[in-house]
Amino acid sequence: MLAGLGVGSMSALLWGCAPARRLAVAAPAEVDPADVHAWLVDAVERLTPRYPEVIASVERRRRRVVSPRGIDDAVTVGAVISVVDPRGRRRERATDVVTAAAVDGLVRELGGGQPRKPWSPPSTTIEEPPPPPRRLDAWQHAVRALGERLDQAAGGAGDHLAVEAVLDDDGRWIVGHDRALVSHARRQRLGLAVASWVGTRPHLARLVRGDRGTDRGFVVDDDELAAVVAAARALPSPGARLAVLDAEVVLTPPVAAALALALAEARPPVAAPEVALDRAIIVDDAGADVAYGGVGRDALGDLAVATAVLTDAGLAASPPARGRRHRPQPTSASAPAVGHVAWRPGTEEEVALAVGARYRLEEPRAIDVDPAAGVVTVLVERARGLAAGAATDELHGRVAWRVPLVALAAARRSRAVGAWIAPGAAPRSASAPTVRARGELRSVRG
Repeated sequence: MLAGLGVGSMSALLWGCAPARRLAVAAPAEVDPADVHAWLVDAVERLTPRYPEVIASVERRRRRVVSPRGIDDAVTVGAVISVVDPRGRRRERATDVVTAAAVDGLVRELGGGQPRKPWSPPSTTIEEPPPPPRRLDAWQHAVRALGERLDQAAGGAGDHLAVEAVLDDDGRWIVGHDRALVSHARRQRLGLAVASWVGTRPHLARLVRGDRGTDRGFVVDDDELAAVVAAARALPSPGARLAVLDAEVVLTPPVAAALALALAEARPPVAAPEVALDRAIIVDDAGADVAYGGVGRDALGDLAVATAVLTDAGLAASPPARGRRHRPQPTSASAPAVGHVAWRPGTEEEVALAVGARYRLEEPRAIDVDPAAGVVTVLVERARGLAAGAATDELHGRVAWRVPLVALAAARRSRAVGAWIAPGAAPRSASAPTVRARGELRSVRG
């Protein structure tokens, strides 16, 4: 049945990615942390005479995918040495084997020799101590119970139902000339999805919640389950297609959050003066308390710095890389990336925003940002008709909304804010209010 969705697993349906591969590796958790620290200190000491900046790190990522069928456990590790040469060029060497010999091999690849002078690293600090983990059998029981409740809400019909929890536990050791850090982050995502069909095309509705190390907000009541089932089953008729229409629309918080994240990733890399945060409507802030990533430092140990994404003057320029470098995998090259984006709230109530709007856009699918043209195209799963602020029976599937950036900067926003976790392996998140703006709406195929 999953093949009919064009995906190969529940993880692909819920999170937009395949489950992590099961790897047999020597994880940092299986060695003495003091040994890891000593290896990294030795690497920095031996490379210091050759490079003005040396940062050595070890990262371990453990992912448990809990479903009614069981638990899939995967561990990935990596040791990376990042240097900047006298010309300012960054070079990195990595290995997926974390041993003294493997770290020594990276040092030799970068031309490190014996230390020329004594060096004492800064004292080690713990960035975020890990909270006690919830028992896996309790998670599996909760996921199985939620799956049964979702099946009851669906009434045993021919919908495809998926329920899954993803538990991430990441640990990092980072040593450099001016830093010696140990950080831990635990994240939990609980998701459920319902898919109904229009012919051979799936019509999706999802509920995803995430938290860092606790179970806050993981209670799903019967009304929420019924709402997800109803959203998936509210199928547009085959002939219900929208001609090109200029209309006021309301973006639900998940759609607005996905849009904010896309805008942050599309900022042009041009030289521009720094924008004051008090002018920003959308802010890139990986160090925010609500950031799903959980650690306010990047892969090199630099503190995350909040920067502007969208102001009343338009899209801001991409900020410097410092404090924004992340690795998709423990052995990947570090590169600037977005961690958490916040669309600042407004002063209006959600009900007031819906009055006078023509459609409500639900379930984000894809977003294309054209900074040069100053236009954004948002593809959503469905557009629901509104009349006098209330939902009607009018429903259109797979619509594209094209809007100028200036319209987004002037958009009306609700006081209440909702959180959203981006699909994929990287821990990206966003928070956004309900947003109302005018743009061009049309149906799309596929």
